[in-house]
Amino acid sequence: MKFQRARKDNPTDLGPAKTALYSTSDLGVSAVLLSSNFKLIRFDNSDQRRVVFYFQDEPSLRETVADYWDDRLKVRALTFFNNMKALKARIHAR
Repeated sequence: MKFQRARKDNPTDLGPAKTALYSTSDLGVSAVLLSSNFKLIRFDNSDQRRVVFYFQDEPSLRETVADYWDDRLKVRALTFFNNMKALKARIHAR
């Protein structure tokens, strides 16, 4: 899994290529999105109380999030668990 941390001076700076992003601070939603093959662009953990994950926004991403909250989404349990562990490891890596 390859993704980058946000720059501390401007966590929403996308550089020269502007891409629409979806952001969430929910770890479960982030793990589900990774498990559903959405691309994690970066995360920002500069606030010690909360981490924000930035995903490449796609038309089906918001539908996937809605299905998650409505308890209609099916994901592979082991994939979800592994993505949850990977996200936690990245958050706490220094």
